[in-house]
Amino acid sequence: MKPLGVVFDMDGLLFDTEALYRDAMIQTAAALGHNMPVSLYLDTIGLSAEATRVSLRGRFGDAFDLAQFWERASAQFATMATTELRLKPGVVDLLDLLDGMGLPFAIATSSQHHDVQRNLDRHGLRDRFPTVVAFGDYDHGKPHPAPS
Repeated sequence: MKPLGVVFDMDGLLFDTEALYRDAMIQTAAALGHNMPVSLYLDTIGLSAEATRVSLRGRFGDAFDLAQFWERASAQFATMATTELRLKPGVVDLLDLLDGMGLPFAIATSSQHHDVQRNLDRHGLRDRFPTVVAFGDYDHGKPHPAPS
C-alpha cells in the first residue's frame, strides 16, 4: 500500500537543532545562576512551550524568571543558528525521492512559523515545503496527534 503523504517533524529530524537548543538553554540557565543538567534538557525535547515551562518551573521554582530565560535562550540560539545550523544528512535526497514518487510532504512541528521559515531559508528549502503546521495552528501539542 502506497502512503498518501509524509509528515516531517523539524527539530532533530530535518535540522540538527537539538544540540543548539541544548547548549543555548544550558548556557542561559548558567548565566542566570542555575544548573541545567543535560537530563533536564532531554526531558523537554518535543514538548510544547507550555509543557517546557512547567518542567523548568518544577526544577528551578516559581520564582524562576521564565520570560527572561526564554528571551536570552532564544537570542543565544539565534546567534548560534546563524553559523551552526546543520541540515541532517540525506534530507535533500529524501525530498527528491518523495518528489519523484509524487508523494506530498509537509512539516508538523511545535516550533513557531518564523523559526521554521528561518531554518528552511538558511538551507534553500522554503519552496520544498508548501505546507507547514506549526505552533499556533492547533490546540494540542505533541504527543497529541492534532499537529499532524
